[in-house]
Amino acid sequence: MKIGTDGVLLGAWADIYNSKNVLDIGAGSGLISLMIAQRCNANVLGIEIDTHAATEATENVNQSPWNNRIQIINEDFVKWAANNNRISKFDHIISNPPFFKSGPSAPIMTRAIARHDSSLGYEQLLKLSSPLLNDDGRISIISPYDRKDDIIFYCDIINLHISRMTIVYSKTNGNPVRILWEICKKKRPLTQSNISIRDNNNEYSVEYINLTKDFYLKF
Repeated sequence: MKIGTDGVLLGAWADIYNSKNVLDIGAGSGLISLMIAQRCNANVLGIEIDTHAATEATENVNQSPWNNRIQIINEDFVKWAANNNRISKFDHIISNPPFFKSGPSAPIMTRAIARHDSSLGYEQLLKLSSPLLNDDGRISIISPYDRKDDIIFYCDIINLHISRMTIVYSKTNGNPVRILWEICKKKRPLTQSNISIRDNNNEYSVEYINLTKDFYLKF
């Protein structure tokens, strides 16, 4: 689970410009942590359960221009969050979490952990993130489109509020495949939008290029 479209979308889409402290849950190879550091002056803490991935993320961070503002730790977020109530709050929490709720698990355990929510589901992610968030802070995540009702329900029972939602289409006039979510403690007006990754000619859409061009050499 290296670099994928979901992570690039989330890292480019999240509204982090006024953030000073950002938490990246499930940092993987460090993609989103590096994107956040490139986009703003925040200090970023990336937490990753897999030792090999955390090592790779640390290597990537150390070779970047932003290594003085990014820290990667090899921890289980569930245990870390339960034992860290004393830590300072975060302005923004961002995560590209596991999202395949059912179906066969990936044959390699690390890939299974990255893709299935048996280790960290959306409800648990939101519930554990809420106490770590500043009162005016935000949570940004990406989910499959078919988890829409689940996430709306989880936000309702945890007393969180959806402030921004972008539906992602793989192709113009195609079916929705993902949703980008911004979730807050305080209720704010809901902003909704759509984005298509590719146009009807199967070329990257103008809107996708405009959103992600700072991160793709080919754009």
